[in-house]
Amino acid sequence: MPEGGAQRGLRALLTEVERVDQHGFSESELARAKQELDRGFEQIYRERDKLDSAGFRRRVRAEFSRGRGVSRRRRRARLI
Repeated sequence: MPEGGAQRGLRALLTEVERVDQHGFSESELARAKQELDRGFEQIYRERDKLDSAGFRRRVRAEFSRGRGVSRRRRRARLI
């Protein structure tokens, strides 16, 4: 990261947070964000059979230890 890059990034983030606090989100910004989420969930759902079994086992263990279910991918896909 270039010198001062983190500080510039943080300043930009805080500027955007202030903008959202003052003006909210426009309809086009919300629509674009929803489309991006939808595309991401569709991609996850399409690739569900390509899941690495070792990675899946790690996620199952982690989710179980946190007391959460492992079917979040399917639930997310149903929301689309």
